[in-house]
Amino acid sequence: ITLAGPNPLMLCNLAYAQINLGRIQESLASVRVALRLDSSYPQAHLILGSILAADPRTRAEAIGHLERAAEAIPAVRARLERMKDAPDAPNAPAQPRPIPEVHPN
Repeated sequence: ITLAGPNPLMLCNLAYAQINLGRIQESLASVRVALRLDSSYPQAHLILGSILAADPRTRAEAIGHLERAAEAIPAVRARLERMKDAPDAPNAPAQPRPIPEVHPN
């Protein structure tokens, strides 16, 4: 990442790998940097929203990020609607759900 400089795509790939390794706090940090570089980057909003959706305390924040992601990634819309229908689900997963693969244009 340091050779070419940070960019949102690389940081989102890093964040996704960190999620898969169970390193959620590191993933949060990576995706937040991606959003500082490009606040409209849909994959970053998707990853951040997915992480935040796993915790009932941060679901409201998650919805905003998932809505931003859904503008560019239609597959996110159904997930977002399910989450809105059951905002306080008692059996929320401890880990974020798998993030759909999105290939940039």
